[in-house]
Amino acid sequence: EVALHEAGHAVVEMVESNFEAIPEFVSISQTSTYFGIVFENSLNYQKNMIRSYKDSIREIKMFIAGRAAEELFLGKLHVGVDGASKDLYYASSRAVNLVQNGFLYNYLEKDYVGEDLFVPANWSKKKTSAWVESEAKKIIARCYHETLEILRSNKDLLYRVKKRLMQEKMLTENDLLEIINKDNILNMEKVYAS
Repeated sequence: EVALHEAGHAVVEMVESNFEAIPEFVSISQTSTYFGIVFENSLNYQKNMIRSYKDSIREIKMFIAGRAAEELFLGKLHVGVDGASKDLYYASSRAVNLVQNGFLYNYLEKDYVGEDLFVPANWSKKKTSAWVESEAKKIIARCYHETLEILRSNKDLLYRVKKRLMQEKMLTENDLLEIINKDNILNMEKVYAS
């Protein structure tokens, strides 16, 4: 379960960045503070210190990918109840930040993006908070649906990362690159065979 969860984070981060962001390491060695961890590539993170809308959406998807991987491949009833609270907190925080900066859930679908720049200023704090949370929930829901699709489309890579993670307990960036290159070689062999 933990290996699947962490592999989900790693795969979505890699796929969503078009394989430009390869985690520095992925580990399922449990400590007192976590069951497993994916450490983002610090050079890629520094390059994107000022996040765009696209970067923020990618981050949300990466945060919720562990839970999505569990749900998709273990079933809803078998999703772990102790491992995703920080992931969901960070994803929710990023979604709230987007809404507060004028990026609503349908931001890309509007013909005039100026329609999405409304952030209520004169409402009571409670009403404003409820509106922001409502819009942030829509962003999370859309990202979760898209994350499930990413994992479905890349299930072979997910299984390969999970399997190797279960064997070795920790994978480095080089290990992940090796797994990706094997995937590319296998895919090219399939193309040439047909």
